[in-house]
Amino acid sequence: MQKPPASVSFRIMKDHEKELEKISLILVNELKKNDYFRLGESENKLREKIRAIFADNLKGEEQIDREVKRIMASYASQIERGEVDSRKIFSMIKSKIAKEKGFIL
Repeated sequence: MQKPPASVSFRIMKDHEKELEKISLILVNELKKNDYFRLGESENKLREKIRAIFADNLKGEEQIDREVKRIMASYASQIERGEVDSRKIFSMIKSKIAKEKGFIL
């Protein structure tokens, strides 16, 4: 997968930083509470790994969205004339690209 520009990565992290922190905290707490594992490393390291996984997923999805928008530009006139539903075609193209890349949405 081609790496997005650093500015995109920073914006994703900034936009979702609080949500990623909350998700990682909830996951670690639930895993501990349900005794699915015993922490062999610090909770902070585990939460950071979880945040990194989710952040990478967000970056991958953002890259797919950029590809979809680039492809959709070729349908601009049909969309403007109402011949094509932009949301439907966006979804269809995104699903196809994600499947081709092995990316789970």
